Amino acid sequence: NALKGNDSVLVCGNANVNVEHAKDGLKSETLATEKAGKGFVKITDSATVNVKCTDDAVQATQNITITQGAKLNVTEGTPYKCDGTVNIYEGSVISQ
Repeated sequence: NALKGNDSVLVCGNANVNVEHAKDGLKSETLATEKAGKGFVKITDSATVNVKCTDDAVQATQNITITQGAKLNVTEGTPYKCDGTVNIYEGSVISQ
């Protein structure tokens, strides 16, 4: 995993993150039964995440949110995997 947060992962504020050659790009896998309110990935505030991976670009157990002009660009791998909910509004996911 390139970027892993057991509780959550937040990319925001015009950040530009490039991830290459990892199994999973961004990952948060804590289950609700382990810690309530954890297991989230949020990309927001015009942040851009570029991922080239062998598995999932973004993986979370609870929720993935891409919003407020954020962009997830995936050149290899599956764009996202989430056992819970995926919210994409005012953001974009591009898979090539």
